[in-house]
Amino acid sequence: MSPLVRRIGFIALAGMATTILAGVVLLPIYGQFVKGCYERDCLQAGNSDAENLITAQDRLIDALDTDEVVTVRLARSQSDWLPYDEAVVVEMTADGRTEPPGELVNIDRAARPAKPQGKLMQLAAKLESPNRKRGLLLLAAAAMITAMLMFGGKSTRAA
Repeated sequence: MSPLVRRIGFIALAGMATTILAGVVLLPIYGQFVKGCYERDCLQAGNSDAENLITAQDRLIDALDTDEVVTVRLARSQSDWLPYDEAVVVEMTADGRTEPPGELVNIDRAARPAKPQGKLMQLAAKLESPNRKRGLLLLAAAAMITAMLMFGGKSTRAA
């Protein structure tokens, strides 16, 4: 076998083995990283919602001293207080339930990130199985051993 053919054969088999090994090692780590980034972004959105709610409630507390309408709304939302000359109209839903009253303080929710998707995430999820990971590692080892035995050292055959 010529040296060029041996070199090309070794590079092909060793390259496949290295690619499989790299995928088995790196894809699960990549999947964990992307999931961590997604969870971090969800937590940041939740923190933003909490900050907006705190700001809105601070404005409500400040307005209680000066705004009579806010004071009446708060009294109505916290208890069953109702002036004698007013009546409550309750709307029923299609299934016969009443709608709960709206919140006194409404905030705009921060946008939530999209769940991670894509081919790499699918492969990372598949590689979480220990049996699949073990099988691919054995395949990579077999390809590397085959490359070394078939195309590795000098030929011992007599010419």
